[in-house]
Formats: sequence, C-alpha cells, structure tokens
Amino acid sequence: MVCVCVIRKKISEIFHKERKYYNNNCIFYYHNILIMNKTEDSGKFYIQNRKNVERDSRLQNDLDKTTETPNETIGNNIQLSSSSITGIEGFKGNISELAYDGPVAKQNMAGFTELQNLQNKFNRQLQEYNTAIQTLSENSRGYVSASNRNNNRFANKYLKDSTSGATGYVTDRGVWKHLPNPQMGNSIQGKNGCPANWTSAQSIKADDGQSTSISNASEGDIIKMGGISIIKGTPTIANQSCNTAGQNIYITNPSRTTNRRYIECSQNPGSFQSDIGSTTIEACAKRAEDMGSNVFQLGQNNGGGRGNCFIGGGGNPINSAICQVVPGVGQMGQGRSGRWVRNGRYWWGGWKWRWESGYNGYATYQTSGANRNDLGKTFYITDDLTKKEYPNNSVTRTGDDFQLLPGYNSSGNDIVSGSGLSVEQIKQKCIEIPGAAGFYVSGNNYWIKNANMWPNGNRQFTGGDLYVRNTKVTNNNSCSKVVNFSQQSEVAGYINDGFMNMNTTCGLGTINANDTIFINEQYDILNGILDEIHQKIVELSKEDVGLNKKLLDEYNLLKQKLHTYENTYKEIRGRKKTIGHYNALEDDSNLQMLSYNQKYILWSMLALGVTAGAMKIMK
Repeated sequence: MVCVCVIRKKISEIFHKERKYYNNNCIFYYHNILIMNKTEDSGKFYIQNRKNVERDSRLQNDLDKTTETPNETIGNNIQLSSSSITGIEGFKGNISELAYDGPVAKQNMAGFTELQNLQNKFNRQLQEYNTAIQTLSENSRGYVSASNRNNNRFANKYLKDSTSGATGYVTDRGVWKHLPNPQMGNSIQGKNGCPANWTSAQSIKADDGQSTSISNASEGDIIKMGGISIIKGTPTIANQSCNTAGQNIYITNPSRTTNRRYIECSQNPGSFQSDIGSTTIEACAKRAEDMGSNVFQLGQNNGGGRGNCFIGGGGNPINSAICQVVPGVGQMGQGRSGRWVRNGRYWWGGWKWRWESGYNGYATYQTSGANRNDLGKTFYITDDLTKKEYPNNSVTRTGDDFQLLPGYNSSGNDIVSGSGLSVEQIKQKCIEIPGAAGFYVSGNNYWIKNANMWPNGNRQFTGGDLYVRNTKVTNNNSCSKVVNFSQQSEVAGYINDGFMNMNTTCGLGTINANDTIFINEQYDILNGILDEIHQKIVELSKEDVGLNKKLLDEYNLLKQKLHTYENTYKEIRGRKKTIGHYNALEDDSNLQMLSYNQKYILWSMLALGVTAGAMKIMK
C-alpha cells in the first residue's frame, strides 16, 4: 500500500506538475491568441502592404533629404505613395479617404468650386466686355465713314431730319449740330466758314433699320441717313464758327473791327502809343484791333495826315468843329493855347475881356467787333466744334513753318540780325537758333526775334514783313500734331470745352464716350475678378501648405505605427514558433502521462497479483 501510495503520489505529482505546466502554457497561448486577434488586421495590413511600406520608407528618406521641394510636389508625392495604403489602425479615416474624401479633398473641392464660380463670373463679364468692344468697333467704322469728307456728301452743309423737321449743320467731320431756332441759323450762315442759306437744307430721313432719327438720337450716336453715317452732336451756338473741326489752331491775329466812325472831339485822351509815334489813322486803327479796343483817337496833324495815336479815351467833348478835317484822313485832333477873348462892351463903349483856357482835342473814333481774348493761344477744335486750350506746359513756339504778316514789324526783342539772305534761308536759320520765335524783314535786312515778339508783344504797322513761327503741341497719340494759324474771330465761335492734356483723346478716341466709359467699367470689373482669383489662389496655396503639413504629420505617424506593427509581426512569428514547441511538449506530456498510466496499471496489477499470492501462501 505504501508503494502504491508512493507510486500514486509520484504519478500525481508528475501529473500535477505537468498539468500546471500545461495550464501555464494554455494561459500563455490564450494570451497570445488575444494578441493575435487584436493585431490580426495589422498583421494582414503589413503582409499586404509590405512592398508599399518599403517604397514609402524610401520616399520618406528622399523627403527628409529634400528640404526645398515645392509644397505641391511634396503633397502630390505623399498622396500618390499613400493612396494604396488602407486599413491603418489609429487613423481618422485612411489615406485614401484623406486624399479623396478627407479634409484635403474637401478643402480642395471647396476651393475648386469657388474658383470655378469666379471663372464663370469672369467669362460672363468677358462676354459683356467683348460686346462693348464690338459696339465700339462698329461705331468706329461708322465714325471713319462719317468723318471722311470725301465720302460724306453732307459735310459742311445743312441737313433737315424729315421725321421731326429739325435742321442742323453737318461739320467737316460728319457731326450734325442742331439749329435750335431761326435766329441761330441767321447768325451763322455765310460766316466763319459756315455755308449760306440754312433754310434750303436738304430733307432726308434715317435709313431703314436705324433705332431712331438723328434729331432724337443721343449725343455721340451714329445714324445712317441716305447711306451716310452721321454723328449726333451738340446744338450750335450764336455766331458759331464752322471751320477747323478736328484741327489744332494757333491764334496770331485779333478779330477785325468794322463800322469805324468819328464820334467826338474829346478832351480826354486814351493811352498814348509811343512805340508807333506819329502815325496814320490806319495804323492807329490796327493798334486798337491788336489791343482789343473799339475806341481809338488821333491827335492833331503833325504833317502829312499823321498824328499821335491813343487807345481808349473819350468823353468831355468840345465843339466838334474844333477837330479839324484833314483831306484823305478825316477828323484829326486840334490843340489851342489859352487866350483872352472879348466878352461884351461896357456902357461907355469899352470892351470886356475874359480868359479862355487852352485845350487839346482828340478826334475820337469808334468801331465794332474788337476782340483779342485768345491771342497767342493754341487750341484743339473738336469734331463737335468746341475748343480745348493747350496749357503753356504742352505748347512751344518751335514749329517748322511761318505765317507772313505783311506791313508789320515787332520792334525790339532781337536775337540776331543780318542781311543778304533769302526768306527761306532766314527761316532755316530761325529754326536752328534756340528760342527764336520769328523774324522781321525790311529790304535786304533781317532781324530774328525771341518769344516776346508778336503775338506776345506789340506789333507796328510800319511796313516790311513780319514772320511768326508756328507752335508745336504735346498731346495724346490719337490727336493730330499739325497746327494751323488762325484768328480770334474764328475761335470766338467755339464754346469752351476745358483744357487739353495727355489723356485727352481726339477723333476715334472720343467717338462714343458712353462706349468708352462702359468698356473701362467692364475692364475694371474683369481686373477685379482676376484679383479675386489671384487672392483665392494665394489663400488656397497657404491652406495647402497647412494641409500638406498635416498630411506629412499623419504620414510620419503611419510610419511609426508601421514600425510598431512590423515589430509586433516579428513577435507573433516568434510566438508561433514557441506555441509549436509548446504543442510538442504537450503531446510529449500526454504520451508520458499515458505511459505513466500504463505503468501504473501494470504496477497495480502486479501489486494485486503479489498480494493475491501472498494471501494464498498465508492461508
């Protein structure tokens, strides 16, 4: 029994020992099964994506080495290398979702949508801009047709709109200017380049297809009448001038005076013109014109019908008979010294005397139409017959042509003088001398003069020939550079329209102000949209930098987890080998346990046999 107990105890100890080992092994195995279950997807991920991981590892090394790679390249590489990586534990969405459905995609799609809307807005505005350009192009063709006098049979003629009965004057540039009333027509016909007989204007209606008639059109609109393009302009003004539309003009002569008449012998003299001395009545009258005065006076006859010239004056008249009549001249002034004159008789028969003071009488003449307001100025005359003045900083007296003023001199202001040159040679020399503004020729002699000469200074009607040099203007490229000589009476018939500058356009540049304004507005709108697009691209670029950084951070986190998963996978492989060893131990333990059981049974049977034999022997 002791042996049996010993054997049982041993067997039990062995069994329990192995059982404990087995249980421990089961516990370990179960633990590892949990780990395997927990990391099964990660293991599969690693097995499935090992090549991608190795490739991304090489990409990361390249990224670490390339610190100046453009953001968009880095972002694209990361997207491409990460697109095949799926099922990463710990990501808020996988890389595919991050690239195509995540914040990058959402941000990019939102930005793309906004840019697409801006592009659509830009295209709509661009279409309106193109339409405005097309309208301006059509109007430009109409302007070219209207402004060509050779092709415009209505140029410089009166034209009646048969629809409304309104009559207007058509300028040389094809602009129709309405005559508001008969008095206006009477004031301009046959004067300052305007045609006569406005009442005989040709009557015609607008061509079929035109939106309105010329009289009802808006200013600047182009209407076809009888197949000819006509531009609607502003109404005419009283004493309207009709010449020089679209030209630059330099005013070198004042207005000519008319209706000269003697009015009184005045004791009040005007301004004495010492530079012309004793002169003729014609020279004095011309000086009055030059000074813009309708009143001048002649002093007493100094011989040959010549006397001192006075501009202005008048009043305090004396007996008109005192201003003597000079044959071939008219009345001239008369001087008288003070004297005693008889003033009646006393009762006893003696004479009474009184003192009569002396005086000088000045023959005073009056004219009409004197005007020199714009003398020496240069203007641009628009197609609509308005005037724009060139300021001093945009005009110089450096032209290459000259105007002859016969019979005049402009004394003083000499730069150089000489003799023996032809007029053409003097002109060339004048052009070559800095500051030369003209010259005076008398006989074989000449005097080249500075800018203080006429029309900036005085001139004298004393014989000889005065040559005035033309001006040069600085203006917009759409305007003519040619300057023509003109006179005050002509420019007075144009309404003031401000000053010229480099931004002032002419001809085609101003054919239709409304079109130009609209085009500029559309252009500004297009630029504004482009600025918005540029700003949005800048914003998206900045946001992409942030998104790319976030993606890089996620990528680096992924690499760290992949490294962890790889170590886990290695551990799993090691654990699998250990589990196989433990399985073998378990089988060996089972076999040993079976062997121990067999031995136990045999020993038990042997013990039972020995016991049975002993009992028989004892019996």
